Amino acid sequence: MSARPNEPRGRPNPETAIVVSYVPLLTGGGPNRTVSADDPGIAELLRRVDNCPSGHVEGCLWLPSRSMTWGEVMPIFMMDQAHAIADHLCEWAEGKPGEWFTLCFTERMGRYLAILFPNINRSMARFRVTSYEEIVTAKDYKVLFRLLCFVSVTGHGFDLDLKGRIPDSSEVGFVDTRDVDPIEPFVEGEAIKTIGPFPVCWDCRPFGVDIGGFVDEQIASRNASDRRRPSSSQKKPL
Repeated sequence: MSARPNEPRGRPNPETAIVVSYVPLLTGGGPNRTVSADDPGIAELLRRVDNCPSGHVEGCLWLPSRSMTWGEVMPIFMMDQAHAIADHLCEWAEGKPGEWFTLCFTERMGRYLAILFPNINRSMARFRVTSYEEIVTAKDYKVLFRLLCFVSVTGHGFDLDLKGRIPDSSEVGFVDTRDVDPIEPFVEGEAIKTIGPFPVCWDCRPFGVDIGGFVDEQIASRNASDRRRPSSSQKKPL
């Protein structure tokens, strides 16, 4: 197919292009890449995505913020491969994670959620300004990405003890699950890798994207998981 006058030449226009945005620990092909929905390589890409961490955060600890403002706190995400995920996130964000992610908090049905959400619009813009040979135009785009998300237990005390102490811009710490005792969650400082700060969002619309449906799905999944889990194993960090 020939390009129109003044249109950069590139790959043929697919009906649908899949733009791969942030996926924890997904490497290869640069921070953003695109494939046509009918590309033979799509199956391999999806297999690699399936092998990446789900983004599930096992626990959320709270420590005094490093902002030097008295009383402020910061979340510490407890998850498997935490330091590797933090390093990869910073690399994906070109060393400026606070420009590429927002830290979103919301409360529903007796639980609170803490979510690191990527800037999808900026991710699309980065894709569009990729190298000359890689320019693709399509009738439709689908963006593939994953969030880092924590869903609390019920009866957490977030609204009373923590919510008013979170600043408008907050760092996030990452600690590996194996370094935390879930019964007595004390963490040594050297076990925590801190990145950010990130702008804080409270309206469930990070970067203008409505994530209410995602939040409802996460809460439903956590409710189902708690019903299956013996009560003695529910002693998790807030």
